[in-house]
Amino acid sequence: MSFVAKITHRILLPAAFLFACIEVTAQLQTVLPNQQSPEPQYVQVRRVQVQQNTLRLRVTLALDEQYYLPGEAAQIGITITNPTPDALEVWEPFRIQTGELQMWPTKLVNGKPTVYGDRASCCMSPPPVTMTQWVAAGQTISRMLTSADRNFDSTIPYPIGAAPQDPGDYRLVYTYGAPNPLDFHVLSLTIENVVSVPLLLPRQVTSAETGKVYQVPRRLVILILGGEGMHYIAISQAEVGVDSYLDRAAGQVLSSLSGGKALFPIVRVGVSAQGDNWAYGSCRCFGERYDHVDDRG
Repeated sequence: MSFVAKITHRILLPAAFLFACIEVTAQLQTVLPNQQSPEPQYVQVRRVQVQQNTLRLRVTLALDEQYYLPGEAAQIGITITNPTPDALEVWEPFRIQTGELQMWPTKLVNGKPTVYGDRASCCMSPPPVTMTQWVAAGQTISRMLTSADRNFDSTIPYPIGAAPQDPGDYRLVYTYGAPNPLDFHVLSLTIENVVSVPLLLPRQVTSAETGKVYQVPRRLVILILGGEGMHYIAISQAEVGVDSYLDRAAGQVLSSLSGGKALFPIVRVGVSAQGDNWAYGSCRCFGERYDHVDDRG
């Protein structure tokens, strides 16, 4: 081997090695930022202790009804109690990273297992160890939620939601601590009749293209529902134009009504085991009495 060849060999070999090192380093820099470094052992120990403390809490759920109309607005009560004689450091409740409200069918719905509710926390990392609070011995923490509320501090702009629109048996779960699920039932109801009452104040709609403000008439939609041996009067809380559904609504199953989602959520205002004449008469009187509803206050 010549003197030039020897020098070239000695120069190229380190250069190739250096290039390989740079390439490996670049690959590591691409992967490692997306990976979380392991927590220190003392943090892991504290996390386990906080989780064990949280499991010692007693979590109780309450609903304002035992059974619901399809798509009916609901109120949910959550009570968390420390039944121990000691103060406990626990995960901070009512945070989406420490637990969420979920509705599960206890039976198949339309032949498929369906999950309701906000699933934002399903793939989230464990909460930071700073997301804790102390609960004194015997202390109780309560929170009331409605169907229109978000799932605690979830960033997903969707409410918890009203009762499921499909009839069946369901289970409400708060995935915090040792969950104590609550079962409820959604009725299968047929629309017996509908009354539509104009509201005095129209809805203001602004065109995104022109900025012009339009006046859109609003109606109070009253539903007469029957099923499972009872009759109900319910009012739709929706403000969308639902008149196109009214002509073909009577006689159809509420949960199967094409376009019926425009009516939800609904609120019951009357219930009776009497015949449909009671429901229709009450609804008709209500509609005639409030021929134009002034809802300004």
